[in-house]
Amino acid sequence: MARVLVIPDTHLKPKMFDLADKITRENEVDYAVQLGDNLDDFYCYDDQYRNHNARMLAFYHKHLNTIWLWGNHEASYILDRPVTGNIRAGKEYAHLYRENFSPKFAHLDGRVIFSYAGIFQEFINENDLADCGTVEKLVEKINGPDLSAFWRGDSPLWARSQYDGLTLPNILNGYSQVVGHTPMRDVVEKNSIVSTDVFSTNWGEKVGTEWMMIIDTEKLSFEAVRLDFRKEFSEGR
Repeated sequence: MARVLVIPDTHLKPKMFDLADKITRENEVDYAVQLGDNLDDFYCYDDQYRNHNARMLAFYHKHLNTIWLWGNHEASYILDRPVTGNIRAGKEYAHLYRENFSPKFAHLDGRVIFSYAGIFQEFINENDLADCGTVEKLVEKINGPDLSAFWRGDSPLWARSQYDGLTLPNILNGYSQVVGHTPMRDVVEKNSIVSTDVFSTNWGEKVGTEWMMIIDTEKLSFEAVRLDFRKEFSEGR
């Protein structure tokens, strides 16, 4: 059981790791989970990938217990399945992400499961995961398949439960899921899904309130962390 800082989709915004550093210094945090999608945004260039990767590596070496997850943008380069925002230089950094950060598809702590887009019954059924028996075994098996198994709309890389009406698995009753992927104005909890992607943009226009959260994996409670840094971030991306 822990207090976990959630770092949602960064999409080439290195200042998000400055914010994460500040939060860990000023709050009681055991470790961080970065949910994926560090690559790509709108109107980006090669040097932004290089600079962002350097900032990620600095955070990695400073916070060695951070958990890193796959996002669909990292996966798109590995699988040669283009998505919005891909550029040629991104492929190198997707491979570096896999090599340097050893991302997983899902992470379990207490009664909280972290993944990029969420775990739903449709994906469980299609991948013969229904007989896992325990949540621990389910997460273990989800972390086993290769990327290609996840290139589908109901997977932990693509699901949008906020809109798609996907089915919550019975095995996860009593658990919360923390996800990114779908841009939101605020961090929202609905049907045991906590959606945290409040830093992403829509063709360069800000969508969300740009604050991170800390979740208690035993109490299933979370708190917003705004700090004075939020104004600095918003003005100086």
